Amino acid sequence: FALRDGHVVIGKGDDADVRIPGGFRTARRHAVITFKQSGFAVSPATDRTPLQLNGEPLVGSVVLKDGDRIQIFDVEVRFFSAMFEEGESKP
Repeated sequence: FALRDGHVVIGKGDDADVRIPGGFRTARRHAVITFKQSGFAVSPATDRTPLQLNGEPLVGSVVLKDGDRIQIFDVEVRFFSAMFEEGESKP
């Protein structure tokens, strides 16, 4: 999915921009990716929605780098910037 200015909500709710499967542990609004001047940053939607970035617990907001892995329980989302030229394949 393409990220644009503003924010993107990841979760199991019908109103999430990126819907992921989830049982009782996954929140309707689990994580938020926000565009900031320094780039795209990810953060838990609330202090009650555990999130990992590259295998480490995430507290607060962190600016994403190419290849970063966002984990919500057993679902993994990878971040890649749009710096690839048309026709180039992403890893």
